Formats: sequence, C-alpha cells, structure tokens
Amino acid sequence: MNFLESRRLLVSTLSPVHVGCGEDYDPTRYVIEDDTLYEFEPGAALAALTDQDRDQLLKIVSSPANDRMLQQVQAFFYHRRQSLIPTASRRVPVGPKLVGF
Repeated sequence: MNFLESRRLLVSTLSPVHVGCGEDYDPTRYVIEDDTLYEFEPGAALAALTDQDRDQLLKIVSSPANDRMLQQVQAFFYHRRQSLIPTASRRVPVGPKLVGF
C-alpha cells in the first residue's frame, strides 16, 4: 500500500471513542441563544452583572454543594444572557438539537 492510498474499512470498537477538536466549554462560561453558543470570560461576565446579581450568584455558589448547584448557576447566567452576550469572547454556531439544552 502506498502512503497516499486509501481504503475503506469497517471498524467495531471495544470501547467508546472520543473524536473531538480539543476545545472544552465549561458549562458555567457560556449561554446559548437561538443557534449560537456565546462563551464569556468570568471577569467580563462579572463586570456585566449588577451588584445585586453578583450577590445572588455568590449566594448560589456559597451554599452547601448539592446536585442542583450547577443547574442553578447555569440558570442564573441564562436568565441574564442579554447582559452577557455582548461580553462574549467567542461565538460558536450550534446544531438544532443542542438549542434549548
């Protein structure tokens, strides 16, 4: 077989295979609006919030850890997305199945 020769193969894996681009999106550093993911830096996000919003976020993350804490933080940012979207450092299109997730 030559270096640039290609062949079609059917492969059955024994374990899950991750195929990715090496980029991670922390679930507390983005919001999704329509068909776009808006990623923001924590400092820029905090600067965009009101003092009252920052106090509320601090209350959420200072409470005892529980199964709902991540969802509460995500909901907090989602409800303030109109203030956060202008601070986005990256915009990434998302597929229709991810919208509303």
